Amino acid sequence: MIYIKKYYRKALVILGPLIILLVILYLVNIKNKSPNDTFEELLINDQEIETKISNDIKVNIKGAVVNPGVYSFSSGERVIDAINKSGGLLENADTSVINLSKNLFDEMVIVIYTHDEVQSMKGNNIVVQYVEKECNCPKLTNDACLISSDINNPDNKIDNSNKVSINTATLEQLQSLSGIGESKAKAIIKYREEHGNFSKIEDIMNVTGIGEKVFEQIKDSITV
Repeated sequence: MIYIKKYYRKALVILGPLIILLVILYLVNIKNKSPNDTFEELLINDQEIETKISNDIKVNIKGAVVNPGVYSFSSGERVIDAINKSGGLLENADTSVINLSKNLFDEMVIVIYTHDEVQSMKGNNIVVQYVEKECNCPKLTNDACLISSDINNPDNKIDNSNKVSINTATLEQLQSLSGIGESKAKAIIKYREEHGNFSKIEDIMNVTGIGEKVFEQIKDSITV
């Protein structure tokens, strides 16, 4: 019994200061932690969840590609990425009426035409139109198409007609943009109502929740 008490006291002498030091460090850490830290952590978690949701984009690619079908993509990927993922173009494919740099969005339909189909469209003066949220049955909507003026544009000038106008777009049209969910689309509309139309596309970064990262994803798909 005396032996146990002797070593028990030695243990307290050695471990006591260490325990006290750990308690002090813990209290200092709690004191220095900002009250906003918990809110910021929740905000970061919410952004991570939103990113995961935006990364689940399903696109249906048809026509003159090696393996037509439905594929999954991440936010920020383009039409050219969809072509590559489907195995690439067939020899008779013609992408002259396709916007290869267009951002992908959920439920998008991409049709890659053949040379003969494109010539037939031009010869018969058929308008291959970019369609936003419209049922075009029995005709097949091709969300990757350039507008008809681009098809016969010898100077290859950029036409904003196939872009989403951030001044007039509906809630559904805004949600077709990469990285823009329902909450951000509502924020854009609310900003328009409170501040008036955007004067340039960069002004969209004034909207709460839309920073440089989101702007980089959508800048090629929007206009004022």
